[in-house]
Amino acid sequence: TARLTGNGPCVVVHPGAGPPGRAWDPDRCAAAVTAPADAGHRVVVTGGPEETAQTGDAGGNTAVDPSGRTDPRRPAGVPRAADAVVTGAPGPAHLAAATGAPVVPLVPPGGPRRPHGEPSVLLDPDAGTAQDVARAVHRLLDGRT
Repeated sequence: TARLTGNGPCVVVHPGAGPPGRAWDPDRCAAAVTAPADAGHRVVVTGGPEETAQTGDAGGNTAVDPSGRTDPRRPAGVPRAADAVVTGAPGPAHLAAATGAPVVPLVPPGGPRRPHGEPSVLLDPDAGTAQDVARAVHRLLDGRT
């Protein structure tokens, strides 16, 4: 996946959330991409072929967007290189955790609590701000060093 995302560490933002209506607000998601980028992180936005409009809106000109261009055999390649993964979808959160990437799951109240195995900082997708995402990413990165 490096040919699609570039080399080196990054923060991955996966704006999709599986079932319709569970995705994070598009403006908040775009701001959540911009905040880590403004803090000096390279940002990669991910999603499936059906999510390219959503990832394009979120990433704009700020993030690398390989959405819809990875084959099903290599979905773990992107989070494996990540410093942190921000997502509202349980599947990508668990995939990221399985690769060893720290996760910032956007979890609504009463939703699943956290992916197994790796550090995470929970955020409410309806109440969390872009700055909350940036702070959560920094908390995870500080914990890794």
